[in-house]
Amino acid sequence: MRLRNHSTVMQKSFYLKYSNSIRLGFALIMVSFALFLFINRWFLNKDVVKVPGTASLIVETSEKNRVFEGEVIEGMTVLDALIAASEAGNIKFEYGFGDSGRVDVTELDGYDNDLSKELKFYLNDSHISEEEIATVFIRPGDRIKVGFQ
Repeated sequence: MRLRNHSTVMQKSFYLKYSNSIRLGFALIMVSFALFLFINRWFLNKDVVKVPGTASLIVETSEKNRVFEGEVIEGMTVLDALIAASEAGNIKFEYGFGDSGRVDVTELDGYDNDLSKELKFYLNDSHISEEEIATVFIRPGDRIKVGFQ
């Protein structure tokens, strides 16, 4: 008389009994994952469009130069790049908006607008005024330079 392994018989009968449920469960998990990816890609991230490429920001002070490089996002301005660099590089950066909506930088990595130094902004070696930094858009490959004079 031959003895059967009881656990093997139980495993086979369990699989045969529930095979359709297991397949259905697996299919539901896969469909849910695909739906999640679709929703995340097409609906949740619409307001942040990444543009392939980076831009660089150079902050020149009398003591040191700091260089930052980061990914450009569609609609990013020079001001946005300064904010991102200040957060990433632990730079003290304070600004406000005047009555006409113009930007007024009050502090940047040691610069204080009460001092006799003037803050200069350049985008690809072309001068831009402090008031324009919130309206001038940047693109991949751009080079922003900020310095005191």
